[in-house]
Amino acid sequence: MAKLKLTKAAVERVPLTKKGQEVYWDTDMKGFGLLVGMNTKSFVVQTNIQGKAVRVTLGQFGLHSVDEYRDRARRQIGAMKDGIDPREEAKREIREKRAEEARSVTLDTVFTEFKKAKASKLKEYTLKDYEGVMRRNFKDWLETPLKDITTAMVRERHSKIQADIAERHKDDKKYENRGEAHANGSMRVFRAVYNYALETYEDAGLPANPVRLKKNWFKDVRRQTIVTIHQLPAWYKAVSELSDILNPEAAATTRDWLLLLLFTGLRRMEGAGLTWDRVDFVGKTLTVSETKNGEVLTLPLPQHIHDMLKARKDAAGENAFVFPWPSVKEGHIIYPVRYLEEIQAASGVMFSPHDLRRTFITTAESLDLSAYTVKRLVNHKTSGVTEGYIITNVERLRKPMEQIADYLLSAAGVKPKAQVISLDESRAAIASQSTDSAPSFLLTSDGSAALSIQG
Repeated sequence: MAKLKLTKAAVERVPLTKKGQEVYWDTDMKGFGLLVGMNTKSFVVQTNIQGKAVRVTLGQFGLHSVDEYRDRARRQIGAMKDGIDPREEAKREIREKRAEEARSVTLDTVFTEFKKAKASKLKEYTLKDYEGVMRRNFKDWLETPLKDITTAMVRERHSKIQADIAERHKDDKKYENRGEAHANGSMRVFRAVYNYALETYEDAGLPANPVRLKKNWFKDVRRQTIVTIHQLPAWYKAVSELSDILNPEAAATTRDWLLLLLFTGLRRMEGAGLTWDRVDFVGKTLTVSETKNGEVLTLPLPQHIHDMLKARKDAAGENAFVFPWPSVKEGHIIYPVRYLEEIQAASGVMFSPHDLRRTFITTAESLDLSAYTVKRLVNHKTSGVTEGYIITNVERLRKPMEQIADYLLSAAGVKPKAQVISLDESRAAIASQSTDSAPSFLLTSDGSAALSIQG
C-alpha cells in the first residue's frame, strides 16, 4: 500500500498508471487518499461503516486545492464514523431533487413523454387523435403543474366540453349526443396521460388521478348515422363537383379519399395513410397494414375505384401517398374540415367520414350478404369457432364488393338500374325479337326479371 504526504507538488509528481488504478494514502490523515488512473487523479476518502469499507470520491485534482480536499475529507470521515453513508445521502438528494422536479412537471411535459413512451404500442393515428384532444380541450392546462389539476377542475371541464359542442351544433340533430361522447373520450385520454405520470414519477407524491367521474360520466350512445339512400344523389353530386380554384389538388384529393371510404368501408385514417406500394393494379386490390384490430386487411377494388386510383397514380409523380397533403407534417390528408363543410352545405347532408363506413356496412347487410362476408370486408374479428377455420381468399370478396359498389352507384344516380319487368313481359319481349337476338335476364327475389337483350 503506497503512502505519501499529499501536497500539490507531491501529487503533481505522481505518474499516471499504464493500466488500472493505484491509491496513495496520506501519511498525515488516515482514510484520505489519491486515486490515480490512466487519465486522471482524484481525491478519495475511505473508512468503515457498520464493518464494511466504504470509499467515496471527493473530486479531481486541480479543481480545488489540496488543503480544501483535506478539509472535505476530515468532515466526510467524521460523518461516516457517525454511520452516515455518503452514497445513500447522494441517492436521497437525487431522489428529492427528482421528486421536486416531478411535483412541478406540467401536463405538456408529461404528454410529450407519454407520446414517446407509447409510440411503439399505439397506432400513429391514435396518438394524433390524442394530440388533437389535448390541444383542443386541455390547451389552457398544458403549462399547469399536474399536481394542481383537481377533481373539481376535471368535472367542470368534462361538462364544458359537452356544452361547447352542443352549443355549436344546437340546430343539427346529426350531432345529438356527440358532445357527450367526445367529453367522455377526452377524459379517457387525460386519464391515460395522468396514469402514465403516476407510474413515471412515483416519488413525486402526485395526488390520485383526478378523473374519478363515476356517476358523472355521460351515457355513451353509439352513433348510428349514415348517408341514407335518398341522400346519396345530392351527396355524390356535391363530392364529385368539389373544386377549389386556389388549390385544385387538395379538392381532388378530398373527393377521391371520400369516395374510397364510401366504396371500400375503410376507416378514415386507414384510407388517409394509404401508400402506392399497398395498391396492386394488376390484382386489383389494396392492402392496409395498420388496422384497428391489428390484422392486415386486403380488399378487392371495385372497378370504378380501381380506375379512379389508376388516374391518381398516373398523375402522382414521386409522392408515396395515395392522398398526399403537403401542408401537414404527416404528408397525407388528415381531416379537411373546410372541404367537408362545403360538401355539407352544397348537399344538405351532414356527415362525418366514419358515416361513410357505416353506410358501406349498412348497404352490405341490406344486400343480404352473409354476416361472415361483411365481417371480412370491414375487418371485424370473427367470434365463432367455425368461422375461425375459414380462410377467405380475396377473390371470394370481389363479387360482394362489386355488388355493394353497384348498389351505391345506382342509388347515387350514377349507374342506371336494370329495367325490372315481370316474367310474362320478358317472355313476350323475347318472342318479339328476331332469331338472331340473344336475350338474357336476371331473376330477382320477387319472381320478376331484369331483361337485357343483345342484338
